[in-house]
Amino acid sequence: MFLKVLPLLLFVFANSNKLHTLMKTQTLEYNKETCQITICEYDDGFLDSSTDVTTAVMTLALEKLYDDYGLDIGDEVVITKKKNLENITKFEV
Repeated sequence: MFLKVLPLLLFVFANSNKLHTLMKTQTLEYNKETCQITICEYDDGFLDSSTDVTTAVMTLALEKLYDDYGLDIGDEVVITKKKNLENITKFEV
């Protein structure tokens, strides 16, 4: 199961006096099976490359969380899920 976001990019180039249009797509994907966040590039619908960015994304997300709540290095963040709330995850700081 993948989550894909990022806009479709259209590239046009000239080759042998003919105008060709290639559809290049770049997506940010999360694979639940491998627990990896990757940037994937597709060329005309076919996977061209995939780069694991899990560590970078998680580091940035934690830095933003700390900034949003005014926390300092060394402060702890505890995330809990209450069992009586089936579909709701509550973040407590």
